[in-house]
Amino acid sequence: IEAASRCGPPAGLVDAADGEAEGIEGSSGGAGAAEVSDARRVSDVSAVKDEVSARLEATLTLCVEMAGRCKAELAALRDEHAEWQMSHAAAEVRLAELRVEAGACEDKLHASGLAIQEEEQKIKQAEDVRSQKTELLHKLKELELCDDADLVELLSKKAVQAGRLHDEVVTAKDQLKRMKRIALEMERELGDKQSVVQDHDKAMDARQNVHARALAAHLEAFAAGVAEIGSA
Repeated sequence: IEAASRCGPPAGLVDAADGEAEGIEGSSGGAGAAEVSDARRVSDVSAVKDEVSARLEATLTLCVEMAGRCKAELAALRDEHAEWQMSHAAAEVRLAELRVEAGACEDKLHASGLAIQEEEQKIKQAEDVRSQKTELLHKLKELELCDDADLVELLSKKAVQAGRLHDEVVTAKDQLKRMKRIALEMERELGDKQSVVQDHDKAMDARQNVHARALAAHLEAFAAGVAEIGSA
């Protein structure tokens, strides 16, 4: 109606008949404008519906894509965690074995140290006995408590005993040297095993830190995907 009134001629320019005819034509023009406006509204509503449908479809596609990414991240996280658990369990078993080996080596080293002390004590006792016997023979000779023949026989026997005792002392000293050398080798072996245990501990800690960082990254990606789906 407003469109018809705007399109109508000014008053006083036409006669009444013409004015009536113009009025009839204006009324028919207003009805046509209303039909055009209705058609335009229908077209606008259809366009809005199409736009909303397109946005919903795009949002659904994004949600499906993000859900797929989240599932992939979760599957990768589970696989990595399972692999890490197996590796960590194997590392713990190996670490326990290394500790047992180091403990056995330490026990051997302790036993070797005790054996060395015992051997040193035996050598010292043997040397003390030899020294006492030699001193006793010299005193007997000085006091002349026996004749020369008996003294010579006694000295010869004691010399044989002293020689045998000397050989035993030399053998014991050689054995002591070997035992000390073995003890040094065992100390080095123990040090190597302890170093291996420490390196293994550090490697386990490093693997655990890497796994923790990977887990945090997966969780961050998962949270980002969920947030993106929520915002969409």
